[in-house]
Amino acid sequence: MSIRDFEDRPVVQDGVEALESRSTQEEEAEEQEGEEEEEEEEGQGDEEEEIPEGEVLITRDTFIEDLEYAGATRAEQMVITGEDGENQYLPVPSSIRKSGIVPDGYAVDLIMDPLILVASLKKSGVKYESQLPAELLQNLKDTIMSANNMCIVPISIWEGKLEAIGHSVAMGEKEGEEEEDEAGENEA
Repeated sequence: MSIRDFEDRPVVQDGVEALESRSTQEEEAEEQEGEEEEEEEEGQGDEEEEIPEGEVLITRDTFIEDLEYAGATRAEQMVITGEDGENQYLPVPSSIRKSGIVPDGYAVDLIMDPLILVASLKKSGVKYESQLPAELLQNLKDTIMSANNMCIVPISIWEGKLEAIGHSVAMGEKEGEEEEDEAGENEA
């Protein structure tokens, strides 16, 4: 799983044009190799991501409900970067609470991000909402969306934190897979 699986927005890649011309045979060979790799990846991905009928996969979004509006109206603090570059925690202005709109250049940060919870549940073998009692699932959602778990921060801080958490979760999954492979090798 990569960081792209955890982001809330699509990843944008710049198109790059080749400066040197290549032969049609080279292009066809590369295309065929690419298609074979895609088929292999799709085959592997299908095994991992096949969701049984009627099940709902637990994701970061499972725990988030109307984050921007909730953050603007309920968050207790807002981070503002001063002219000296220092971050200051200030109460959310009443104008933001009244409008329900997070100012441009800011995002709602979840102090305890649900990515961590999703990774923990997955590590414990819990992948689907039906695997949790309904009351527990609702309590987790309420905790994530509580006012004391939200803070309005500059987008750069939010993006950096989300990237760091996603990287950490991905590394944890990679380590877990390596441990499983080693355990399988020891049994054989």
